[in-house]
Amino acid sequence: MAEHISDDNIGKGHPPKKTRFPKGRSGNPKGRPKGRRNISTIVERVAHECQGEYRTKDLILKVLQRRAANGDLGAKTMLDKIRAKYQPEDHASQRRGIFVPPVLSPEEFEKMMEAQRARTLWHQQHRE
Repeated sequence: MAEHISDDNIGKGHPPKKTRFPKGRSGNPKGRPKGRRNISTIVERVAHECQGEYRTKDLILKVLQRRAANGDLGAKTMLDKIRAKYQPEDHASQRRGIFVPPVLSPEEFEKMMEAQRARTLWHQQHRE
């Protein structure tokens, strides 16, 4: 009579015993083909490529910064992880808060607005 093989542990990660690979036999006998790159070597190669005067990793960081500034939480989280990994601990850079400019007197405000108008007028004249 044939032996009855118990299939008590059938489920995710536990296939029926009669369909399992025998001891010493691999499920992927040929393995990864020679010359095929894995994801880390591809990322490393792309990160060191140059696109014009910038490296690809510089451009990626610029895009992440722009997206984080526009409110993308995923980009901000990714930037925080990169900073935590590659930037040295600096307690001054970890300060969080809102910058509140000093209150100007009416005369100082008018002086600042006049300077702004002069700059705007200069740019308009020199753009043409």
